[in-house]
Amino acid sequence: MFDSLYRDEPPWWREFWPVIEELESARSENRVGVSASIALATAGAILALASWSLGGRGSMASSGHSIHALLGPLAFLAGSVLFLFAAWGISRMSRAAAVASILLLLVDCLLIALIPPLGGGGGVLVGFLAPRLVRGACGTYAYHRLSKKGA
Repeated sequence: MFDSLYRDEPPWWREFWPVIEELESARSENRVGVSASIALATAGAILALASWSLGGRGSMASSGHSIHALLGPLAFLAGSVLFLFAAWGISRMSRAAAVASILLLLVDCLLIALIPPLGGGGGVLVGFLAPRLVRGACGTYAYHRLSKKGA
């Protein structure tokens, strides 16, 4: 639908919004989203371990808020599990899972910024994987659009 509007865009734009005109390219973009979601699940598990080990050194944890020392690791671990479920859903061509993975990434960004031991980290990872999640969502939507056409 929008593919013809973006044909004259610069090549770097394809990283964010790919042109998908056949089912095989839709499946390929979908696999990009699955791998990005798995990478984010792995990063979430690593952040959970780091948050657990640094939990006693954060500014809120050292000021007597022991619940915060537990909330960070559990939130990252829950996010990691949710990214794994999203990867499974994206691999099954679920549009809801593709959109949910992007929303979950936004929530994860907020958590990374707000938890004191890790505050501000992860920007490079998000900058690298966010476009891939969007490509996966584009592939999922294009797959459904093209399969209705019978392409």
